[in-house]
Amino acid sequence: MRRSDDGRHLSTEFVINDQAAGYPRRTVETTATPEELDDLVSSGYLLLRGVLDRGTAGALAEAVLRLAEAEADRPEAESLPGDSIYIRSLLDKDPVFHPLLRFEPPLSIARTLLGPQVWIDLEARLNHAGRPGVAVPWHAHLPVIPDPVPALFSYPHQLHCLLYLDHITEREGALCLIPGSHSSGNVRIPLGEAR
Repeated sequence: MRRSDDGRHLSTEFVINDQAAGYPRRTVETTATPEELDDLVSSGYLLLRGVLDRGTAGALAEAVLRLAEAEADRPEAESLPGDSIYIRSLLDKDPVFHPLLRFEPPLSIARTLLGPQVWIDLEARLNHAGRPGVAVPWHAHLPVIPDPVPALFSYPHQLHCLLYLDHITEREGALCLIPGSHSSGNVRIPLGEAR
């Protein structure tokens, strides 16, 4: 990893281990600092504010709302009636989400930390406003890490990027996380615990 010539970007050159393709090279640039990347690796999270402009956030939020309304009554819908709905495979459901396939800076951070070949999937969760007691319970984004970790275990290669499309205040509740829990298989939280 090195600073680019203009000094504003970090640049990493990868060699793809593909003999048939002649071991091609891919260069990834990111505006994240080495300190931000180190913090993400050690703590498991990185907070970036203001990455979406209001117009883009509004268009995405409207699309999520349309999909939530269309899917709410389907038998296969992952919803808690009156509380929230979880919508999967957004890329297949509305082209408004397609620009997120090339969305920087999260994409460049993922490529810097995971390598240049990444797979992207988009999902949404809509919580209904003004409903007391609505909360997303504690949950693990990497639930497959065994304890103890076996000698040849390979940690899941994934990053989750959460984009909040509405302004969130203390009234709506804050995102809570456990720093470092991404690299530990022994964190135990009761199922459904929301505090």
